[in-house]
Amino acid sequence: MSFRYFYDIKNINEEIQIINDRVDEDDYNKEIKSKIKILNNNKKEELILTKKFNKIGINTIDFIIEGKLTNMSYLFKDCHSLIKIEFLSIDTSKVKSMRLIFSGCEFLEYLDLSNFDTSNVGGMNGMFSGCFKLKEIKGINNFKTSKVKSMWHMFKECKSLEYLDLSNFDTSNVKGMWLMFSGCSKLKEIKGINNFNTSNVKNMSNMFENCESLEYLDLSNFDTSNVEDMYDMFNDCKSLEYLDLTNFNTSNVKYMSHMFSGCSQLKEIKGINNFNINKNCSIFEILANCKKLNYLIISENKISIDIHKLISKREKNEKIISVMFLIPEQNIHYPIPCNEFDTFSKIENKFFEEFPELKSKNIYYLANGNTINKTATIKENEIKNGDTILLNYIVD
Repeated sequence: MSFRYFYDIKNINEEIQIINDRVDEDDYNKEIKSKIKILNNNKKEELILTKKFNKIGINTIDFIIEGKLTNMSYLFKDCHSLIKIEFLSIDTSKVKSMRLIFSGCEFLEYLDLSNFDTSNVGGMNGMFSGCFKLKEIKGINNFKTSKVKSMWHMFKECKSLEYLDLSNFDTSNVKGMWLMFSGCSKLKEIKGINNFNTSNVKNMSNMFENCESLEYLDLSNFDTSNVEDMYDMFNDCKSLEYLDLTNFNTSNVKYMSHMFSGCSQLKEIKGINNFNINKNCSIFEILANCKKLNYLIISENKISIDIHKLISKREKNEKIISVMFLIPEQNIHYPIPCNEFDTFSKIENKFFEEFPELKSKNIYYLANGNTINKTATIKENEIKNGDTILLNYIVD
């Protein structure tokens, strides 16, 4: 059965035409429930709904489709009025593509895909993209995805989704995941993502961009040995506190700019010490505005030493704070664990023990915009835990 798009009208059967005839401007805000039965008459004619149906009329569709479909790409694309779709009876076992099937259904709130057989589907890119109001996708946890090669844009801008169960996803053949969850601003959990097989993925750029509600991601099983692009991958994940990237292999990555930029609550990136950073990438650009990250960053291609290991060397009964020395010219961020009653001179000496070549430099310090008093204590200088101390060179 040839099945084309519900927004590109050419041939209409009588039953659908009757529905369209009774929809007018006055019905725009009314919910009209209709059951549409589309039969496979073994002909190649295309059964399609009008733009009028999508833009103005029906909010809810209950479908009974008899016959085997092979291509469902773009089927409901840009059906702006739809709120709910339930597939009561449908055979999708022969369908090879579901690209952009619900893309642009901006008012769609609920989908029941429990009857979907996706075992032969090869393309799912953009499947739910732009479904701003979508809160639930029933049945997605049972999707069979072993043949799927494209998942880019799959949930892009699903701004109302809070939970996704992808525990049965087989992503072993997927090559592209860019923008997959981008803009899912309310998403709090992606169940099963720790089991994703990403050995064939080449592009992960913007994958979790603007996932503002995610607090934790365990990607320790991700195989990124073939990935070339991680640009903006976690950009503006503003609630993210912990990332496990233990097995990340970045040896082939060409683009990493803004990878963690704007992750203002991020405290730990497990495994980042094994990163190979492309010489064309700036570590400060990659980690821009990661204000709470507790890591020592020494150079453009080396990230090492957890601040907690440094702190653990101190006596347990001491009140420990940490301040960050920043030397932009040298690409150095260096955290120093200290006691609030330590004098700044003492803290400065600790820094020079690590970077003796700077002793000969004529430098002064700023904290919170104020010049440091070297003879005063950390507390007297009003330096608080996590503050950044900027080192400036005095130019003669």
